[in-house]
Amino acid sequence: MRFLIAIILTSLLGLSSVHAGGSSGACEQPNILVVLDYSGSMNQYNKWNQAVNAINQLVNIFERSMRIGLMLFPWNGECSVNHNQAVRTPCLPDNAANVSNQLRGAGSPPRGHNTPIGRAIEQATQHFNERQDMGRRNFIVLVTDGEETCRGGPVDAARNAFARDYPVFVIGFGNGVDRGTLNRIAQAGGT
Repeated sequence: MRFLIAIILTSLLGLSSVHAGGSSGACEQPNILVVLDYSGSMNQYNKWNQAVNAINQLVNIFERSMRIGLMLFPWNGECSVNHNQAVRTPCLPDNAANVSNQLRGAGSPPRGHNTPIGRAIEQATQHFNERQDMGRRNFIVLVTDGEETCRGGPVDAARNAFARDYPVFVIGFGNGVDRGTLNRIAQAGGT
């Protein structure tokens, strides 16, 4: 898990230098919104702790080169996600402490929550739309152990995010992963 996240973040770091803006010659810090599955199945086989540990370690490593934020889904256990509440910390520079505090404060996911992947990607896209941070690249990194359980259209949501120039990276882990759908989400998301 940690290895996959490291590969994705390293790839994003390379992409940010390709798309650096401004006349100063300095590389921009891209916005990376980690969209983390907070459904009850993440409690099985220690997956939640594995995800939290990997994210914490990598945010500490990359916080000076990327503006990393955190969004948890679902919201209130239903098939809804509201980015104003689900985004625990927006993409900010030197944000490792905030991300770690939000992960610690969230605690383990409650039992029985659904997995609205499509809605989560839609709300991550909406979050970036409202930030209007057009001077830097914006990326969505979806971390999940499951499959869409809310009829949310995750492939279309990823396609729409990519159309807004927000590539969607997907990290799926565990036995319950719908690999086919997650691969289609990544392809539609341009990654």
